[in-house]
Amino acid sequence: METRKSSSPDTVLGPEEVEAFSKAKDKLFITLYRKRATYFKRWLRVTDRYFTALEEHDRTIENIQRNFIDDVIDKYAMRIEHRKERFKNKFRHAVSDDGKTLPFLNGMDLLIWPKNRAHREELIEKENEYHQKNQKINPDTQMQKKPVSEGTPLDGNAAVQAQGGSEDWERQAEESDTGSVSSMEP
Repeated sequence: METRKSSSPDTVLGPEEVEAFSKAKDKLFITLYRKRATYFKRWLRVTDRYFTALEEHDRTIENIQRNFIDDVIDKYAMRIEHRKERFKNKFRHAVSDDGKTLPFLNGMDLLIWPKNRAHREELIEKENEYHQKNQKINPDTQMQKKPVSEGTPLDGNAAVQAQGGSEDWERQAEESDTGSVSSMEP
């Protein structure tokens, strides 16, 4: 005899809820991708400099870049936390079992430390997948005209480059939020 799984009324969504959920998912993805683009550019630079310093056994630059990597990861997490929380509160059924992650984002809501250059390359490929998904959902986006590349190699005085530029990427992150995202607000 066959048994059927029953669903409670709380777990079954009507067509209107499904459509609203789908639109909200796409909107959240686009919003987070726009924020992530600026932070990921910075992540590319500092992780490349970190691994270069590691290979050259330059402890000073390595420690500086380590702090920059932590900084960009933390700032991205803080920047998107409000949007994620709002989404989680509205669509509780979308949250995974751990209560923290949104499975449909497929890790896009996290910038992570690369273990080595090969892992960094995998993360860059994952970023290219996010870019392609964003182009599919929102083809009008002009954030990046080409997929993410390897990053910028160090040239010139590495110590000076390692210390500069923090204010510039923070300003870019602020500017990316003002016009494009505010038009998406309900």
